Amino acid sequence: MDETWTVFEHDEDIWDAPAFGAVPGAVTATACADGGGDAETDAGIGFGADGDLIGDEFGDEDDEPHARLRACLERLAAPGLSGRELGAAGEAAAQAWLECRRIRVIGANWRTRYGEIDVIAVTPNRTILFVEVKTRRTRRFGTPEEAVHPAKQANLRRAAAQWLGARGAKVPHVGVRFDVLALSVSGGDVDVRHIPGAF
Repeated sequence: MDETWTVFEHDEDIWDAPAFGAVPGAVTATACADGGGDAETDAGIGFGADGDLIGDEFGDEDDEPHARLRACLERLAAPGLSGRELGAAGEAAAQAWLECRRIRVIGANWRTRYGEIDVIAVTPNRTILFVEVKTRRTRRFGTPEEAVHPAKQANLRRAAAQWLGARGAKVPHVGVRFDVLALSVSGGDVDVRHIPGAF
């Protein structure tokens, strides 16, 4: 069986998200099932083949968020998931991804007449995040982030306004932000792209 490792790269100069134009500060990750790369020298933070954390930027490898992220990525990479299961696994992985970055998830799957907000979270500096999660197995219809088209963005803004009207006063905050977490699954590989302030 091939080794499995995950590397979280922190790329400050990602400018290639076609749906959003320039996206400085985007964060990417790859969970690889082919054992490629050198887990000892690749940049960033991640889990080596032995399950040990590489780097320490986001805290202790044995804490619950990192264990949950590892389990979510393994579930997401599992073959045979239905479309619904893939979406649910992607949303669980997105929540774990945020929690590993000390972003507290305060809500998920909040429904309005404009659609659903996948994840609602709060950063340590008290910015409320409305996160759209897109998970795809193929790029036949474009990348996951391309699925967050202008009409979808407008509906998410309306849904966020409803959430803020109903619950925003109960959550101390200094601002809001719309992020996209795009997960691409191919074979046993999972690519995660976090686009802060996507729209």
